[in-house]
Amino acid sequence: MSKASGWVRRAICILLAAIACGYILQGLVYLIPVKMMDAQKVSTAAMLSDMGNQLRDPVSGRDIDNYVDSMTVLLATYDGTETVFEKAANSYYYGIDPIHPRQSLVESTLDGQETNRYSYGRYWHGNLLFMKTMLLFFDLAVIRNINTVFMFVLIAPTAAGQCFEYSFAVHIMLLASIFYLWNPGDFFSGERLYYLFLISGILLAYFDFMTAPTITLTFPLALVCLNEKRTWKSLIFCGVFWGIGYAGMWAGKWLIALISMKSEFFDDLTMHLHLWTAAELPEKSEEISRIETLNKNLRALFNSMEIDIALLVYSVAALLNTTLKRKDLTVVRIDSSLSLFLPGVIGIAWILVLASHSNVHTFFTYRTLAPCVFCMLCALNIGGFSIKRHFKEK
Repeated sequence: MSKASGWVRRAICILLAAIACGYILQGLVYLIPVKMMDAQKVSTAAMLSDMGNQLRDPVSGRDIDNYVDSMTVLLATYDGTETVFEKAANSYYYGIDPIHPRQSLVESTLDGQETNRYSYGRYWHGNLLFMKTMLLFFDLAVIRNINTVFMFVLIAPTAAGQCFEYSFAVHIMLLASIFYLWNPGDFFSGERLYYLFLISGILLAYFDFMTAPTITLTFPLALVCLNEKRTWKSLIFCGVFWGIGYAGMWAGKWLIALISMKSEFFDDLTMHLHLWTAAELPEKSEEISRIETLNKNLRALFNSMEIDIALLVYSVAALLNTTLKRKDLTVVRIDSSLSLFLPGVIGIAWILVLASHSNVHTFFTYRTLAPCVFCMLCALNIGGFSIKRHFKEK
């Protein structure tokens, strides 16, 4: 048996264990009594009743999305009579309109509007481990502030901290990057580096609401590109193992939901897979351009004149620095610059493939492109720095 096949076999074992643990944890979290969350739910609904679907973070100026956080609260406060593992498999919630979770939460909680039961079984909703627990003591406003403090500890944008759901992808991205750079005890070297990406993919599929999933791959992979000791083989394996973790964890949840809901879930899943990858807007049958969708996301990313000017100045300075140090450029550094193309295009490819999803949800999908800008800036300044991390190739 080759080394590669052995790595993949161990990766699959880790993935299967993660699926089993994830499902058990989701079942256990539904044992938390929902009645103890009533006061916090009312307080959260009152806060959201005075807001539009999006607000701007006063620090960064970026949009805060209340859509996903409202959905998470609805999922966390569901109190149906199904077994805990049925709830974990099917992710039920009570709502007035599945397209407008903020409106559903506000009107059903504050106005007593009649609701229907819906299912969001396509996702793991691992965020409920935290949301259901914290709703026992805090409303969403306090939870967001706690999250922002933790985000500051990891040096992350305030807008991400002010949306509970956004933060998971950023947390995972930052933690994976920290562990890679820190490399405690030389642990994440050789094949174990690939397992770091595997675990990142697993955790993302479990916690994320498909906000900006590729950032947990592209940003850490860009750091690997800047390591003078890395090889192209290691870059490819990092991406493959992340894909095994991410796709495999999704597949595990879909299998659990399929066993529980059978044809009802299968029809819903295939409909949404077609819906989000199609080149037309849902429910409108209006064709869209994938390139225009990418352009729409880029405009959302570069919507701050101050930040845009700072990026432009840095780009010019980086090019000037590289030009002045051109005699110091080595084959290794040029190779690192070229390798940044790999993580740089992943986010762009994601936007183009999931055109409908990225067009409808531009208010959060544009973050997928942020690591692409990071890769470009690093490539421009390749003459200025590199990461000299100890890395053993096996």
